[in-house]
Amino acid sequence: FVESHDLLIPYVNSCASDLGLSFKRIKITSPSLKWGSCSSDSSLIFSLFVMLLPNRYLRYLVMHELAHLTYLNHSDDFWYLLSNYLETDAMVEDKALEDFARNELRFPVLF
Repeated sequence: FVESHDLLIPYVNSCASDLGLSFKRIKITSPSLKWGSCSSDSSLIFSLFVMLLPNRYLRYLVMHELAHLTYLNHSDDFWYLLSNYLETDAMVEDKALEDFARNELRFPVLF
């Protein structure tokens, strides 16, 4: 859990800084099947499970939540902004993460 704070928080801060964005806080939750979220008060929340993702998907997920600082929904404007952040088609990346999680990611047995 400590390693996730040491690695994820600086990465999110760096990405936000590169995009000229700010947020209230970052919280890393215990393992959850929900990758992340952004609250209306600009708090970013990530599951500990994001640390299992390859860099490509971790980057996508962080950028996805950062885009929610501007749009708290999945409107066309949200996907356009996220595609600009990623410099690629965000919907293709979203599908790739979904496929990876369903077919390749092996969650550890917790209990």
